[in-house]
Amino acid sequence: MPFHALALPSTVAWAACAVAVQLFFEHRGRPGPAGVAKMAAVAGFVVAAAFVAPTLPAPVRPWLWAAVVACGIGDACLALPGDRALLAGMAAFGVGHAGYAGAFVHLACKGRFDVIPATVAAGIVTVCGVIVVRRLAGRVADALVGATVAYAAIITVMVASAWGVATMHPWTAAGALAFAVSDVSVAEDRLVRPRFALRAWGLPLYFGAQLAIVWGLAPVRS
Repeated sequence: MPFHALALPSTVAWAACAVAVQLFFEHRGRPGPAGVAKMAAVAGFVVAAAFVAPTLPAPVRPWLWAAVVACGIGDACLALPGDRALLAGMAAFGVGHAGYAGAFVHLACKGRFDVIPATVAAGIVTVCGVIVVRRLAGRVADALVGATVAYAAIITVMVASAWGVATMHPWTAAGALAFAVSDVSVAEDRLVRPRFALRAWGLPLYFGAQLAIVWGLAPVRS
């Protein structure tokens, strides 16, 4: 039985329940309780990292922790209203993506890097990024458009590096791509037009992506 036989479903169940509660309060228009539930969901992938990190090569661990902590800070920022909170959240998530990319690159040095999947994934994310930036142009301040371009570049690197190690860590690669797709819902919701429907699919996808990335790094033991 894998070493995470109980920890994995427990963290997934915890995050799923927390996201369900968050969506309930989001639908009711109660941002305070929704924010608390969101941070409870964040605890799911933080705990997952606590289980996974000790099993990874020493050089990879700080990169994983940097990614997880930065993403948690980003989630806290995005739970707040306003453009300043959004920019702070994007900056934190940018650090998080850089942390994940660093972890994947170190793992590639231990195994192999698959160029073709990495290139295809980078292309998909780039297309999504161009679509989002085009929708934002003329609708929001230039600073937000510029920040979105920089953010899209960072997440493209993260996704490409994840797919470079997809042979060794397929769930991590899938989670990285799902992470990028979930960001589309955030951009639409925060910068174009707020809609609960965007959060209804974007939040579960995001937290599922985080758990897939982290747990996908864990070695399988019997």
